[in-house]
Amino acid sequence: SQPKINNLFSIFLFASILLASLMARKLLPKIHMSKDFKPEVKKHFSDRIIYINIDGCRLDKFENSNLKTVKFFKENGAYFKKGATTIVRALTNPAIASILTGTHPKIHKIKNNNDTRELKIEAIPDIIPSILYGNIHIKDLTRKSWVAKSFSLPKHGIKIDDLLLKTLKEDIKENKAKFYLADLSDVDINGHAYGSYSKQYIEALKRTDERIMDLIKWLKENNLLKSSILLISSDHGQTMMEHAHLTTLSEKYVPLMFYGKNIRKIELNFIPSIIDLNVTISFILGYKYTKFSKGRVLTEILQTSKNL
Repeated sequence: SQPKINNLFSIFLFASILLASLMARKLLPKIHMSKDFKPEVKKHFSDRIIYINIDGCRLDKFENSNLKTVKFFKENGAYFKKGATTIVRALTNPAIASILTGTHPKIHKIKNNNDTRELKIEAIPDIIPSILYGNIHIKDLTRKSWVAKSFSLPKHGIKIDDLLLKTLKEDIKENKAKFYLADLSDVDINGHAYGSYSKQYIEALKRTDERIMDLIKWLKENNLLKSSILLISSDHGQTMMEHAHLTTLSEKYVPLMFYGKNIRKIELNFIPSIIDLNVTISFILGYKYTKFSKGRVLTEILQTSKNL
């Protein structure tokens, strides 16, 4: 009868949707979370950490675009050949919040880019003298007691990164902080506008590459590299023109590399999480860990790691 056929069809449709959902869930990239490893902080390994966050930088394009930065860090620093994993959701506000607090969005409560509330739980700038640089994303997260310098993206366009780095250099030269986080926008802008497979995205990577190499040159010329560590990574990758739900590997994996004082020359095969940056920064600079921090200190990058 027709009702029986309709019921069978409904059951078949429901079963098909359920099966498709389970298969899709199984195929989604899994997020890596390091086991806690936070050794006792006894000393500092460097006077300052300069963290250059290349917003929206997918690992594969970064590695395959013949960048001078990649070659330099592979030859001179600690290089994670498989990169690091971002968080869910793969968006700037939640990711930067996770780096600063060392924990997941469900704890720090910044779950998307529409969350413009300042961070409520303890973060790196509450403990370590810090300056944050970037666009509206940095402004959104900043607590009133922190030092942050945000620049208008609509006003400056991709030149925002040049203005940001100029200000960063001035502050480093005056020794204004121990931790500097600079969120560069050029790559992410072009990823959203043209897609992360586009020539414009690659050109933005190359411009960013030149900016980083110029910063390294400047640090050397001003005799600051001997007392600094340069950290390069990203908050999230991109797929086509978007990112958020971690449906592709290009969203999941981001670059990760270190160079500078007490950093080993080593290529590492394991894959950390961007959440590990929090405890690693605290350990290197000799400050206590943030209250809710998880993850592990990446001691393998340090020259004295055998003694830890």
